[in-house]
Amino acid sequence: MGLMSKLGSSKPAKIALGTMGFWGLIDPTLEILANLFQPAAQIEPTAEAREIIEAGEQVVTPEDLSKIDPRYKFSREDLEKYRNWVKKTVDYSAKTGRPAVIIDKQAYTLYLIQNGRLAREFSIELGKNPFDDKEKEGDKRTPEGMYHVRERKGNSTYHKALLLDYPNEEDRRKGKTGGLVEIHGEGTGYRGNQGGQNWTWGCTALSNPDIETIFSSMNKGDPITIVKYGAAKELYD
Repeated sequence: MGLMSKLGSSKPAKIALGTMGFWGLIDPTLEILANLFQPAAQIEPTAEAREIIEAGEQVVTPEDLSKIDPRYKFSREDLEKYRNWVKKTVDYSAKTGRPAVIIDKQAYTLYLIQNGRLAREFSIELGKNPFDDKEKEGDKRTPEGMYHVRERKGNSTYHKALLLDYPNEEDRRKGKTGGLVEIHGEGTGYRGNQGGQNWTWGCTALSNPDIETIFSSMNKGDPITIVKYGAAKELYD
């Protein structure tokens, strides 16, 4: 059971696209047909649609994910692995009452989980290589795995920061190196692929107001799970 079921909501909001020309004057029920015959380049999202997009309210299915940028190297095996990480994180939060963070790199979204429920979503920017898992220091990749807050930095170079325990034991078994991977501020507040940019050396960047919220919510030892893709599939099912 996904988080939306736990929250009592049936389905996420749908994104409605605006129309152009005389179609906007016709019965609204015909707008869908109008959009089908409009060239894609001429269709602009409505203000409502933009808010939904920026809020990250989207339905993601395995079929949708199989069509994502090939640089993410989609596989159903990895999708199940990521969904299992997300489920374990949510279940832990529900059982212990502790907050948790789930980061979906492909969706450029950070999910704040409280008492096993989705509380907030935030747009993020990532390492300069947002597609691959971190392997070594300096590769500018954001790591993927199940981590915890090692340290809270209230006076960080990047406003405020949560230091992750990367590399964890599993990472070290795989020969991964590096460190100082954080969730921190000084981001634009936009997604790295939508208005923002991927500029970090492997950290996850949020706007300063957003890191304030995350920083005040998370304590040392709280879980932070980072997946390449597929978190929304688990959270919204």
